[in-house]
Amino acid sequence: MKILSYAVLVGVMLSLSGCDDAMNKPKTETRTMIIGGVPVHDQDYQLLDTQFIAQDQLKQ
Repeated sequence: MKILSYAVLVGVMLSLSGCDDAMNKPKTETRTMIIGGVPVHDQDYQLLDTQFIAQDQLKQ
């Protein structure tokens, strides 16, 4: 009975100890800003190369 108590105690201790795993962290590749209460990503404001070239040509 004493061995069973130790086994249960070890099992409880292992289940209560948390794992600091890198897999649980979300991967954020872009920054998020909040504009007017709505989350907005930086990539929403980045111009594509074709759009940038078109804007450059319109300015000239």
